[in-house]
Amino acid sequence: MRYLLVIFILFYAVSLKAQVNLVPNGSFEVFTNCPNNTNQVYLATPWMNPNAWSPDYFNSCDVGPNIDVPQSTVGFQEANSGDAYAGFFVFLLNSHNNREYVQVELSDSIREGIPYLVKFYVSLADDFGYAISSLGAYFSKTAISSNTGQKFDSIPQIISSAGYPLASKTEWMLISDTLISNTGGEKYMTIGNFNDDSESDTLFVSTEGEESGNRYQSYYLIDDISVISLHSDVGINEAENTIKIYPNPATTEITVSGYSPAYIKLCDAVGQTVAEASKSNKLYVGNLSQGLYVLQLFDAKGQQVKTEKVIVAK
Repeated sequence: MRYLLVIFILFYAVSLKAQVNLVPNGSFEVFTNCPNNTNQVYLATPWMNPNAWSPDYFNSCDVGPNIDVPQSTVGFQEANSGDAYAGFFVFLLNSHNNREYVQVELSDSIREGIPYLVKFYVSLADDFGYAISSLGAYFSKTAISSNTGQKFDSIPQIISSAGYPLASKTEWMLISDTLISNTGGEKYMTIGNFNDDSESDTLFVSTEGEESGNRYQSYYLIDDISVISLHSDVGINEAENTIKIYPNPATTEITVSGYSPAYIKLCDAVGQTVAEASKSNKLYVGNLSQGLYVLQLFDAKGQQVKTEKVIVAK
């Protein structure tokens, strides 16, 4: 089974001047009323559905089985954090591009030329048979909307890695990338599948225990959405020339030079930590399987300094 390749555009920062999440209620914990049915994402204010189809809102405050956390009508999943998350259809076989999206107005507009770290976590719901690799986030100056259930023709600035369907039903898979706007002024974020059915890279992962109708659909839970402006006292190019990670590919050990990290973390393709080291510039990887990993460096304050893709070879 293939899994998400967590993609980061390399962004280097020695100190972060701003870490305010521009996504209000990014973990869906705040709600106007406890949900009592499906199609109620609007209860997690200010989240909204921008087209004729309506995503679902799951919260542990629900006393019924349909939209409870962790057990609901779509399967079992603990929240990535807190007690709530949303869920939406992103692909239905032979449905002529019908989609659900979640949309929110940011607390501040995106600024021109400033890098922003965009992150959100997804998990394929238990009772659904298709995984896709084309979930994305589209940023716009005005809210996009439609009175039909058809997909939007917008091109998302942030998108999960092509060729790596988001197939895990047990883990929360991280989608993360940097956004740099050429114009600025984007105030709305819309998340979903913007590809045509024919262009949606899918993987059939159904099991016999699933409902027959759901076997041909793709439905994801989503949690912990953030858009954070990143500023560095050291320029991107300067930091890139200062911090070196080698060898890459590595067989037994990875070395960091040009910087003394307080903490090193290595994650696999589904975002799970597989190796770590504190107050060291070396990380042992000799016991890991061959493949592509994501290395993260942190300073003494717990702030991320650098992220880089590394290959472990045998």
